[in-house]
Amino acid sequence: MRSNERRPAWQHDVRWLAALILIVVVALAAAASSVTRLTAAVRVEPIAFELLTLAVGPADEVVRLAPTAAGYEAGTPLALLPGVPVLADATEIPTFDVDAAVARIAGVLAERYVVSGGAATWQAIDDAEWRGVLEGLDTAVLRPLLAVALRGPLFAVGVADGSRAANWPLQAQQNPGQEVQPLVGVFVTVPPLALQGRSSLEVGELVVAELADVVANDGADAARALITNPNVAAALETALSGPVRDALHGALAAVVRSRSGEIEGRLTDARAVLAGSTPTSDPWAGLVDPTDLGRLDSAERRERVVQELAQRAVLGGSAAVLAALPESGVRERVARSSAVIDLLDRGVHRQARTWAWTLGAVALLLTVIVVLTAEGFGRATWPGLAWLLGAGPGLWAAWAWSDMTPVAAWPASPALEGAFVALVDTARLVLAQLSQSMADTVLWAHLVPAGVGAAFVVIGAAGWLAAQLRPSRRSRF
Repeated sequence: MRSNERRPAWQHDVRWLAALILIVVVALAAAASSVTRLTAAVRVEPIAFELLTLAVGPADEVVRLAPTAAGYEAGTPLALLPGVPVLADATEIPTFDVDAAVARIAGVLAERYVVSGGAATWQAIDDAEWRGVLEGLDTAVLRPLLAVALRGPLFAVGVADGSRAANWPLQAQQNPGQEVQPLVGVFVTVPPLALQGRSSLEVGELVVAELADVVANDGADAARALITNPNVAAALETALSGPVRDALHGALAAVVRSRSGEIEGRLTDARAVLAGSTPTSDPWAGLVDPTDLGRLDSAERRERVVQELAQRAVLGGSAAVLAALPESGVRERVARSSAVIDLLDRGVHRQARTWAWTLGAVALLLTVIVVLTAEGFGRATWPGLAWLLGAGPGLWAAWAWSDMTPVAAWPASPALEGAFVALVDTARLVLAQLSQSMADTVLWAHLVPAGVGAAFVVIGAAGWLAAQLRPSRRSRF
């Protein structure tokens, strides 16, 4: 039996007021939750990196480093790479380019490798990290290339056709337990088991591989000392002077070219000194380690600079980033993005988390008030509609944001198009740039309260529908 008693008017007023406040609180709580999620440790630095990548400038823009030839004195030879004993004479520097420098470094290293072997060549390099790179290249690339380069000339004089085969089984019988010499005139010895079942070609390949190891370990003279046959000796010289040096030069040039940015910087700074001027001070000096970054090309240097700026943004907001930047177009763009950068600060994350929990608690309290002051199935539909209305605007904004198309370039400065127009255009650019990485997070932060509201509405609608479909009770009398 349904009560016909009317509720006091003040309960209706409380319900309306609580529902209206609940809409606002849900909207604010969802916004605070969005900021909390966006500034979480796992998300904030990638977002800062993306934003500051936009501020630093186009991908093809060169990020210069501190003078890489600092300390160079006019008239003295220039070390083309620090720690690598390859020089350019002072008279060559004005016209010396990167390609010539790469060719010279690779040529000198290849020549020393052939003459002295790999170990002695790498030992002369003072830069431990670069030496490690070249030692890895030696094992993985240079030694196999050396063996391949030796094959052609040596195979041409019968090393692999059986015509120079020695009676190694007899050697093994006469000297049990000792290595044997498989070819006449080539004093390369191997264990007898390594020769059993091998064809003449395979024996020739094995001998050439052993000779290649001798060159790689001890240099060409050590390999020459193992050959007494004049034809084989001449073939070895042909290989060393042509295919071997060419193969080593090509492989080493490919690795040295990875440091072409540093070589170019050193040449540029040395030319400035020769011209009587001081190398231009680098705007990034002090921000990153030029010794480390000198190994990277322009795109990699730019990425490292942006990573450092992103870390500063997370720790200290836009003020920390601006403090590290000189007056430049980059500084201006960062300043115009400062409002977004400041949202990435860890202090903002703590504040947003506090607000999200506080507003969430207030929303639950208001929901209870609405439920207690509503009637019938309105106990579910009233709070449900309030939660939906609170989450709706943010939900729509997140969907619209995810569909934004990135803008190609930064807008003109405020002095040219007006402060308000420049502000709007900058906001559009930044939001479009960050749409892919941030919009989904904001969307999920609003889907949760929208789901809560939808659940309330569904419960209320289901209760009302069940009441309508339920057959009325009839008295027995």
